[in-house]
Amino acid sequence: LTASLGIALYPKHAADSEEMIARADSAMYQAKMSGKNRWAVFGSAKLY
Repeated sequence: LTASLGIALYPKHAADSEEMIARADSAMYQAKMSGKNRWAVFGSAKLY
């Protein structure tokens, strides 16, 4: 079992809940594309 996680912070990355969810989703797909069992913060080049 693996997990990919995307993180967005309020209010740094988003002004409302819809924007925050979209940005966290974007970060999650960035993590998924880099491999399994990773997490990423929106707007960061680093993946963990």
